[in-house]
Amino acid sequence: MARRPVATGAAAERARVLAADRDGVPWRCWVPILDDRGMGTLPGISGLAHETSGLRLAFALVSPDGAAGAATVVSMIAAPTASYLHSSVRIHTAAVGTGELEIQLRCAKRAPEDIVIRLAVTNRGSAAVAADLITRLGSTDDRADGNETNELTIRAPWEALGPGLPEGVRLLTAHHGHLETWWLAAAGAPETTDTIEEGTSAALRSHLELQAGETRTLALRLSRSDGPRPPLGIDAEATLGTRAREAAAFQRSLLPASAAAGDDPPTSQALARLLWQPLPAEATLVEQVFAALGLAVVDAVAAQHRLSSVIDQHLSGPVASTEPPVAAWAALRIHELVVSSLGRRDHGFLEGAFHALLEDYSRWVDRLDPAGRNPLQGGLLGPDGTGSTAAGAAWMACYSVWMLSLAVELARDDPTYQDVAATFLDTTLAMVAALDDMGGGGIGMWQDTDGWYHDVARADDGTVARLPGRSAVGLVPLLAVAVIPRAALDRLPEVAVRLRWSLRHEADPAGSVVRAPGDRGSHGDVMVSLAPAERRRQALAGLDLRSVHVAPPMACLLLDVLDRLRAFGDGDPVDVTDLRSRLMGLLDQDAPIWANLLAGALRRAR
Repeated sequence: MARRPVATGAAAERARVLAADRDGVPWRCWVPILDDRGMGTLPGISGLAHETSGLRLAFALVSPDGAAGAATVVSMIAAPTASYLHSSVRIHTAAVGTGELEIQLRCAKRAPEDIVIRLAVTNRGSAAVAADLITRLGSTDDRADGNETNELTIRAPWEALGPGLPEGVRLLTAHHGHLETWWLAAAGAPETTDTIEEGTSAALRSHLELQAGETRTLALRLSRSDGPRPPLGIDAEATLGTRAREAAAFQRSLLPASAAAGDDPPTSQALARLLWQPLPAEATLVEQVFAALGLAVVDAVAAQHRLSSVIDQHLSGPVASTEPPVAAWAALRIHELVVSSLGRRDHGFLEGAFHALLEDYSRWVDRLDPAGRNPLQGGLLGPDGTGSTAAGAAWMACYSVWMLSLAVELARDDPTYQDVAATFLDTTLAMVAALDDMGGGGIGMWQDTDGWYHDVARADDGTVARLPGRSAVGLVPLLAVAVIPRAALDRLPEVAVRLRWSLRHEADPAGSVVRAPGDRGSHGDVMVSLAPAERRRQALAGLDLRSVHVAPPMACLLLDVLDRLRAFGDGDPVDVTDLRSRLMGLLDQDAPIWANLLAGALRRAR
C-alpha cells in the first residue's frame, strides 16, 4: 500500500516525539483535556493539564447566569506532543440567546514549557448574544510523591495593566521539592473582566456581547519562568501557523496515499481522539487493546502506558478474561515498535505486562469444560469460558505461543526467563496435540477434505463432532506464529536444546517447529506455530472473505502473520500479496482509524 512521503513538517513533530521519549525533553508535560464535562468545560479540547504537578488550565463558555450550553465538536486536531491543538465547538442553547456560538481554541508550544493560546468566540446566529468566557488556572488535586506534596498557591492576583486588560497571574508550584513559577498572561477586549479566586485556583471571567457575525478573541501565554513575567506580545501567530502546518503534515504522513487528507475534519478528529482519549469504560478488551496498538504507530511510548493501563483494568481480577487474549500479542508488537522507533529495548514494560498476563493465563488453564478437561487437555470451552466448543482452546493455544514469544524476549535480557520460555514451548506443543483431539473423542479441528479448521462442539448426549461450514474460529489456529531468531537462541541454550530435540527426533510430528528455509545446520531462526505449514497453506489459499466474517482486529492479526511468514521465508505457494491486498481493502471500507494506521506499521517495524 503506497504511503505519503514524510514532509518536513511531519519530521519536525517526529523529532519532538523522539526527544521526549529518548532524551526526556518535556514536550509532553502539558497535554490536552478532552470532554471534561464534569468540570463545566467545553467539549473537544477543553484545556490543558500538567502531567506531573497537577496544574490545570481549563476553558468554559456560559451564560451570565452560569448556565452552560449544549455543544457539538465540529473538528479537532492534536499532535502527539500536543505541540499543536485545535478544537472547534458550536453551542446552541437558549441560555446564550437564540443564536449559535462557535468557539475556536488554538494552542501551540513555542517550547516544551511555553505555550501560546488563542480563544476566538464567533456569533454564528442572526441575533446578538451574551456569554461569559471563563479561563481557570488551578490545581486538580494535592498530589503526593513519597513524603513530598505538590502544592499550588497563588502568589499574586490578576495584575490589570490597563482598563479592561488584565495581564497575568503568577503562580508558584512545588514539584519534587523544586520551585516552579508559572505565568499566565492574557489580553483581549471584553466589555468587563474580573477574577474569581477559590483556594488554589484563579479564574478570569470575560463578559462578551456579540452582534451577529462578530468575533472576539482572547490571547493567552502560559509559560514557566523564574524571572520577570514573559511578554504576551511575541510571535504568537507565526508559532500557531508553523505548528498547525507541522501537525497537518504529520497526520498526512500516517495515512496511506489513498486515505482521506490529514486535515479532513473526521480524520483529524479520529486521530486526535486516538492520541489523547482512551475509549469509554464500556469498550471491550479487544477494542481497548487495538486502540492502544494503533496509538503505538504514532507514539510507541504512550502506547506502552495505555496498554499497561488496559491490562491492569481488564486482566487483574480473580476471574479469567472472557475475551480473546490479544493483549499478549499487542505487548509484543508495541515492544517491536518501540525498538523500531527508538532503537532501544524496554525490559521493564515487557516484564510488567508479562507478569500481569501470566496470572490471567493461569486462570485460563484452570478453566474446565463439563467433562472436567482444561484447554491443555482439549477441553471444549467457548471463547467466554462457557459452552462446549473448541474456540476457547484455540485461543488458549494462541495465548501459549504469544507468551512463549514474550518469555523469549525477556530471556534475551534476563537469562532467568529461560526456564519459563522452555515451559511455554512445551505447552505450545501440547496445545498443538490438543487441537487434534478435542474433548477426548479423537476429533480435531482440522478437516483434510476441505482444508479448514472447524469449530468442534459437544452435543447434549456427550458426542463430539466438527461443526459444518466455515467460521472465523477456523482462523484462530493460523494466528499463532512465533519466530525465534538465531541471535536469541545463541543466548538461550535451554530453549535451543529443546527446539533442536524437536527438530532432530521428531518430537513434534505435526511439524509445528520448523527451521528457516536454506538452514542446514543445527543453528538458525526457528518458527513455532500452531498450524503446520501444509495446513496453513491450504487454509490461506481457501480463505474467502465473502463467506468468513473477518472483523478489523482479526484482519490485523492475519496481516501480521502474513508478514512474519514472508520475513521468515516460509515459501508458502499462497499468493500472500493478493490476500494481503484483500485484507487491506476490508480495513479501508469501514474500519476504525487505528486499523488504517496499524495495518502497514507492523510490517515496517520489522
